[in-house]
Amino acid sequence: MKKVLCLILLAVACSKKEAAPPAVTSRPAPPAPPPVVRHEGKPSYDEAVIAFRSSPGFHFEIAIGSDKASGDLLRPRIGQELMRFKSGGDEWIAARHAGGVAWYRNGKREKNESAFADRVYQWIVMFNDPEKTPPQNSGDHIEFKNLNTNENVSVWIAPGNHLTKLHTTGTGTAFPAVSLEITHDGESAAIQEPKS
Repeated sequence: MKKVLCLILLAVACSKKEAAPPAVTSRPAPPAPPPVVRHEGKPSYDEAVIAFRSSPGFHFEIAIGSDKASGDLLRPRIGQELMRFKSGGDEWIAARHAGGVAWYRNGKREKNESAFADRVYQWIVMFNDPEKTPPQNSGDHIEFKNLNTNENVSVWIAPGNHLTKLHTTGTGTAFPAVSLEITHDGESAAIQEPKS
């Protein structure tokens, strides 16, 4: 029994907690970094592209080569765009749905839209952002070279990074020169998809 009692006393003696080391005082958190100044007051082409692709609507004037169009875009949600434009005496409407784009010419369903109508759609609804040289800012004017087509591109951006004008030099019939003017008036004309 003595042995058992000695073992118990030894176990109790060994199990006593050692004094905890003094608490380490935490250092104060480093100060928050200063806010990042974006673009140093200069317009941003990248932000203008995002704003253009998500804008709820605007009026546009576009010339692609010698063909011209005047129209409006209405975007209730991204991916549900309605575009209407007039060109050469025809009124075109493109309504984007989950299953694709429904085209109408002068109020009637059109299954073979023109190449020009497709180009207008690509510029206004899709607005591709090409591989490019680093953009050169000078005030509200940005210039770069499209590395895919070798065209020079000039873009004008208003406060709030709203794209207002775009001009490309073109490289012939495959990529004709483009002139685009956008009016961000806050409201675009009401556009409705024809019933057919």
